[in-house]
Amino acid sequence: MGQRSQSESGGVPDARSRDCTTVEFDLGLLEHTADVVVDTLLHAVDADWSVKAGTLEWDVEFTIGHMAGGLAKHMVYLVTRSPRFIAVSTGGWSGATQVERIEAITDLARGELQVARAAPPGPIAYHVTGMQTAESYVAMDCVELLVHTYDVCEGLGMAFEPADSLCQPVLAARYPAHAGEPEPWPTLLWVNGRPHPATVGRAAAPTRDPERVPLEFAEDRRSGEWRPIRWLEPHED
Repeated sequence: MGQRSQSESGGVPDARSRDCTTVEFDLGLLEHTADVVVDTLLHAVDADWSVKAGTLEWDVEFTIGHMAGGLAKHMVYLVTRSPRFIAVSTGGWSGATQVERIEAITDLARGELQVARAAPPGPIAYHVTGMQTAESYVAMDCVELLVHTYDVCEGLGMAFEPADSLCQPVLAARYPAHAGEPEPWPTLLWVNGRPHPATVGRAAAPTRDPERVPLEFAEDRRSGEWRPIRWLEPHED
């Protein structure tokens, strides 16, 4: 399945199960998040994108490509409403300029937003953590964009401090146990394993390290719950 994102795959959203994740979330925040992120990243044009992105193993160029590619992949899941893993990888176009790579985030966020707004309620699409609603996918991608922008800025020595008015609803949607915390941005970084001066000394957030990775879900017609029916087979060393 390749390397998974090093933001949402690290923190453990509350009330997450193998059945589905249901949240209330303003879908329009995805476009707002993308605008904030793109405005920030455009200041990184002409910088050295070969440096590591913060604490990630990835470099800046790969991380920005991953941000855009993640939106594209999630849009595919929402369009197809697939209950299983789609074995397609997405990333940045090799010949694209830095500006084009960044601006792709805007277009893909708008595309996902349009698909999400047309989606029916309830769990509709696969994710490794369980079947997701359109709202939960959009909230997840807001986390991805914000946290990976922080990674990029850390690598390039740039400041990135999104407003509480953006971070608070994202934090509440994905990590409701931490909703209402006085410093939502440091908390959002903390649950995703990123250092911040405001969380120095705080115990590490729980991480999700599943023993088995589900590849497909099916709905139990009696209970209405979604359960994994196929798993990624472990590779022997």
